[in-house]
Amino acid sequence: ISIYISNGTDAALGALVVIANANSSRLHSTADVRGQWTHVAIARESGTIRFFVNGSLASSASDTTNYNATGPTRVGVSSTGQSNYWLGYVADARFVKGTAVYTAAFTPPTAPLSSSGSSLHIKGTDASIVDKSQVSNNLKLVGNTTGSTTQIKYGNSSIYFDGVGDYLTSATTSETMVLGTGDFTIECWLY
Repeated sequence: ISIYISNGTDAALGALVVIANANSSRLHSTADVRGQWTHVAIARESGTIRFFVNGSLASSASDTTNYNATGPTRVGVSSTGQSNYWLGYVADARFVKGTAVYTAAFTPPTAPLSSSGSSLHIKGTDASIVDKSQVSNNLKLVGNTTGSTTQIKYGNSSIYFDGVGDYLTSATTSETMVLGTGDFTIECWLY
């Protein structure tokens, strides 16, 4: 699953786009989200994948893809690790395997998310970039990915990606991150 900001060719300029599966099903928002903190959530429940932006359903599609990961989980780059590098900040990134946390419109969180039930949770509430899920995902920073105090959502830092080769990855393929064919939620704040 990849999330990126459209350059205007596949959705409105500045809109968020999600490539939801190997068949390149694209879910997208319509509003320009550049230059502001935006909560995004991707949740799959019973074969339907939903893309929420700031708590509103942006789009949905049928999705029975087996997300049987063959490589490590990555944040800040496409699922292949070779394109769509993120330029900006990420805070409170959480993966929940086995549960669609959101199935209808909701009010975005106003405080840091709980790590309970998470397969991966990078809070950004301290200066380090650490998985707080208690699942023991070892994270590797690629490029010059760093914690930043320039733009923060909660606490005192976020993760900064400069758009040129930066991302973070789990050190190995983790069974806890293989989403399979079941329900899941991926959410974070993007700037």
